[in-house]
Amino acid sequence: MSFPVLDVFLSIMWFFLWVLWLYLVFWVIWDIFRSSDLGGWAKTGWVALTVLVPLFGVLAYLIVRGSTTYERQRSADRHPWNQSRETGEPNGMDSTPAGQISHLADLRDRHVISQEEFLRAKEHVLR
Repeated sequence: MSFPVLDVFLSIMWFFLWVLWLYLVFWVIWDIFRSSDLGGWAKTGWVALTVLVPLFGVLAYLIVRGSTTYERQRSADRHPWNQSRETGEPNGMDSTPAGQISHLADLRDRHVISQEEFLRAKEHVLR
């Protein structure tokens, strides 16, 4: 007996499980590279294990280092490059002199600061 709907369902399920597996493998490799507590040889070993023997490598990594992935993700989220402009906190671009002067010009154009205050702040940034 043939069940074409069941065959289609199983094919789609296997496809999505395969995509999920690839996502997990690449996520583990990404986590290995962003780990600041691992040295170069340790990262090389984990990546080699994950690439050469994916099932064992991913499972071993998640067992050995899985409990600290949350802390690495939280520290990556707190990095200045990942902070949004909505929080009002500076990000990597605003810390440059050009970004600071652009911000000062925006404040001047919105009449938050005067032209004299803009010039003083600009001189301070350029020092």
